[in-house]
Amino acid sequence: MTSLVGFLTADAGVFAAVVAAIGLLAAVVALLRPSLDARRKKAEDTARLEIAALHLSGPAEWSTAHELSFTVSNAGGRPAVLVSLELFVESFAPSGTLHRTITAAPVEVYQHRVELSPGKARVDVRARSFSSQVKPLNFEKGETAAFVVKLVSRLPQVYRLRVEAEWYDVGEPQAKQWSYAPYVDVDFPRCGPQP
Repeated sequence: MTSLVGFLTADAGVFAAVVAAIGLLAAVVALLRPSLDARRKKAEDTARLEIAALHLSGPAEWSTAHELSFTVSNAGGRPAVLVSLELFVESFAPSGTLHRTITAAPVEVYQHRVELSPGKARVDVRARSFSSQVKPLNFEKGETAAFVVKLVSRLPQVYRLRVEAEWYDVGEPQAKQWSYAPYVDVDFPRCGPQP
């Protein structure tokens, strides 16, 4: 036993012990490497959905609604199919916070697309290609709705146009009335390569 201790404490013994430890470590790595490579390859060849960029915005002064936004990304190597997306409520309790609100009605936003062309004097903003008739919109007292109309033109033209609304009072449905917005000029310039 003393000769073994003497050998290990000598320079040659320390060197031999280090070489033996390195050899043992290399043997363990050689044994584990196929398993680790298989796990890495499997991770690269599977889908992995991640939820990130979570943002919660507080309520506007006319509402108590919050808005939660986030992204869902597939960080894996194969396609993924999202079957369900749920909110899990871990707990809840009465709120002790007072949120002062102002009275305001929600504004509905109607989005439309209109293609302008020369010689076509009237274009129905609300027309749909899959329906011959569009139902009228009813506006209660004080009600507001927003419209977003995307204007397109296949030809480079400048159009001067205005919005016109035909309407009637429910008390006098036979008396048609019109409302007009001011004229605007819409320029669809000629497209070409950059000089």
